[in-house]
Amino acid sequence: KRTKHIYFVIPTLLFYVAFCGFTASCMRAFTIILIKLIADTFGYKRDGLNTISIGAIVVLTINPTSLFTIGFQLSFLAYMGIILFTKPFSRLLSKVLSVRASEFISPYVVAYLSTLPVIVDCFGYLAPFAILFNVLVIPIIGIVYVACFIVSILLMISPIFKALSLLPEYTFNAVNLIINNINDEFFLIRNLRFSVSTVFYYSAFIITLDKFNITKKERIILFSVLFSLFIASFVIINIV
Repeated sequence: KRTKHIYFVIPTLLFYVAFCGFTASCMRAFTIILIKLIADTFGYKRDGLNTISIGAIVVLTINPTSLFTIGFQLSFLAYMGIILFTKPFSRLLSKVLSVRASEFISPYVVAYLSTLPVIVDCFGYLAPFAILFNVLVIPIIGIVYVACFIVSILLMISPIFKALSLLPEYTFNAVNLIINNINDEFFLIRNLRFSVSTVFYYSAFIITLDKFNITKKERIILFSVLFSLFIASFVIINIV
């Protein structure tokens, strides 16, 4: 039973990777998912951090210089953030939103926050509306991908479905038209840096995890101190 699903999932993922042009980011994601599937199929014990660690080792073994690329850093920061912080953030968000909404939004917010310092320092801008954009657009991309996958299967069955192949093309043309006509400068805050404040930023969020044997009161105090140091250092770096 464990091996049956892998015969469907892997070809589907390969189709998606090919659809995206075998980009480095897609190959990294495919590698991590493949490791998870192999572990599940053969009954190996694993957790999220082990999976992405093995994935990082595989990627770096193939190309060690990937460690110094922005794509590698952003990908694995996002993976680690989603694994470590999605559930705690979802619990926090569920106090003001429904459980389903919290579970849906949390991965996008966590991925954004996990990569924020690297994005700001590498590209020099802050995109405060990126979370909203991701929440709205990524599900649509998922629907488009499923549509493309179904169309490709139908085309292999019979050429009479050729007209359907125009649907993905027109969809992507419409999306590109919208994106190309949006003035992204309106949505960006430029000339910002995190620099050494990154240390306090990540430390503040790490202390929120349940990995430390400390009381809730101590956790709140430590988070408050670290986050205050982050705010202070961030203001000094960007204003003073």
